[in-house]
Amino acid sequence: MLPPFIPHLAARGLNALLDREVWARQRLRTHAGKSVRIVAGSLDLLLAIGADGRVSTGAGPANVTARVAAADLPRLLDADPAQRLSAVHIEGEAALAHAVADLARDLRWDVEDELAQRLGDLPARLLVRGVTGVAQAVREGATRLTQNASEYAVHEAGLLAAPEAVHAWAREVSTLDDAVRGLQSRVDALTRIRSRA
Repeated sequence: MLPPFIPHLAARGLNALLDREVWARQRLRTHAGKSVRIVAGSLDLLLAIGADGRVSTGAGPANVTARVAAADLPRLLDADPAQRLSAVHIEGEAALAHAVADLARDLRWDVEDELAQRLGDLPARLLVRGVTGVAQAVREGATRLTQNASEYAVHEAGLLAAPEAVHAWAREVSTLDDAVRGLQSRVDALTRIRSRA
C-alpha cells in the first residue's frame, strides 16, 4: 500500500505538466467528470478529470485504465513518441482511451528544460548527460552480468546445456522419430498383408 501523499504528489506533478501544454488540458476538458486509473509498477492511481482539464485524486470505478509494466517505466521518458506509447496498455471507454493514448504519446516531461530553469542551461545539460550515462552503464552492466552468468552456468558449472548440444539432441530426436514412423508404417503394412492371408 502506497503512502496517502503519493497519489496527491502524482496528481500535482501531472497537473504541472498539463499546465505547460494547453492542448493536453483541452483534450481532457471534453472528458470532465470521468476518471482514469493509472497502474505503473506498484503505483495504482485513480485520477478524476476536472472541468478545467486538470486532474485530482478520485474514487470509484475508472472509465479507462492505463497500465505500464515496471520494466517499461524507463520507456516513458524516451524521446521517441512511439516508444512511449508502446510502453502503455490502455483499455476502457474508446474516446477517453484515445485521449489518454495521445497524452501518453505526446505529453513528455522535459527534465533538461525543467532543470535549466532552476540551474541554468549548462549545468542542466551536464546533469542530464551524467544521469543518462549512469543509466546506460547500469543497463550495460546488467546485460553483461546476465551473459556472464549464463556462460558460467553452461560452460563452467555444467548446470545448463549449451545451445549447440540442445540443437544436436533435437536433431537426434527428430531422426529417431522419423525412424520410428518408418518402422511403424512397415509394421502396419505387414499387419495388413497377414490379415489378408
